[in-house]
Amino acid sequence: FTSFDYNFFRTTAGATITGPVVNSVTGVDPNLLPLANNGGFGRTHRLNAGSLARDAGDPVGCQDDSNNAVLYDQRGLPRDQGGARCDIGAVEEGGVVWDGGGADNDFGTAENWEGDTAPANADYVIFNATSSKDVTVSAGTEVRGVIYGGGYTGTMTLDGGSLRVRDTFYLFAGDIVCNNDNAVDMAV
Repeated sequence: FTSFDYNFFRTTAGATITGPVVNSVTGVDPNLLPLANNGGFGRTHRLNAGSLARDAGDPVGCQDDSNNAVLYDQRGLPRDQGGARCDIGAVEEGGVVWDGGGADNDFGTAENWEGDTAPANADYVIFNATSSKDVTVSAGTEVRGVIYGGGYTGTMTLDGGSLRVRDTFYLFAGDIVCNNDNAVDMAV
């Protein structure tokens, strides 16, 4: 393995590593969530809250092996999610995930989102295999981006409200229905 530093090695037993590793994390559990459809083209492991990989990337910014800035994670979400540094790994922890846990299916109901916190206009929202519950946007809503990811089988209905997306909109699965002249407003 050729290291450019800022890696996470659960174990290095039997491995040959060349290159710098002084800022790498070695010998501990990475504390990952199960492999799942977290948005994007393929399944990924998200970081648990206590993972040492969070905000442990290069303080200059995530870079490839040619020292070019890596601006987006594997799902297409920006590496800059407000942390002190980027995370180690293919997925930057961030975004608000729809889990459909509320009594209704309204976009604005906090209990429908992971952590029971409704998204703010600076957030990326993620619809994935966590829930197949349909979602209804019934009031004017603005978010930074939407990842309508693999594994999500629900339908988003704009009924009495609009969805303004300021940055990124990825549609990998599911359906979006616009009723009563409502629309997804791409403000990119």
